[in-house]
Amino acid sequence: MISAVHIKNFMSPELVEYLTNYIYLTKKVYETTNKTKHLEGDGQKPDAKFVSYGDIGLDNLFKTHLPKIQDAWDNKLYPAYTYTRLYNKGKGLSMHRDRIASDVTCSVKLDGTPWPFTVMTENPMSSTDYVIDIGDALVFNGNKYTHGHPQETTEDQLHLLMICTEYEDQLYDKRPHLGLPPETREGKPNHDYKDQYYGHDPETNFLETYRIKNDPIA
Repeated sequence: MISAVHIKNFMSPELVEYLTNYIYLTKKVYETTNKTKHLEGDGQKPDAKFVSYGDIGLDNLFKTHLPKIQDAWDNKLYPAYTYTRLYNKGKGLSMHRDRIASDVTCSVKLDGTPWPFTVMTENPMSSTDYVIDIGDALVFNGNKYTHGHPQETTEDQLHLLMICTEYEDQLYDKRPHLGLPPETREGKPNHDYKDQYYGHDPETNFLETYRIKNDPIA
């Protein structure tokens, strides 16, 4: 069974160039203004060179690109949030699963060399490696399928994650609207980039836990 969908040319070269320059400039602004929380990684990747959640300009991409993601997905999708991460040369990303509001991820490669991304399949002993080009996207259910970059990267890598959800009650990651920081999430007033569960909840079976909680008869 296919566990991910590779969308070629998801973003135009011009848009990729603009977004890459925009994100690197944002990083530079944070360096100048000493907003270090964006420059010290997050709970999952403390060695990341830069991370950002819910940037206004990036969240606005849902207006134009959610339909492209939806075309590649069977079930109806709702926008949750965007997340950028600049991976450090020589590092990987441990295999993991995501929380409910991050159940469908569209990972867009903006900068870097080929770097295999592993997604497990329905068979727990089987996996598929995907290598996408700059401007391409990989859409997968990160809540259902374990995934990550087990191999170390030989170059810095810049990825934009357009996080979607199949659950309407998780719309905007439970923020009032797009473009807001993570501490505006309902019930998460102190949510911080350094939280070890920043993008992940502590349950071991996120999807089953959610279903039992919200539909106990099913």
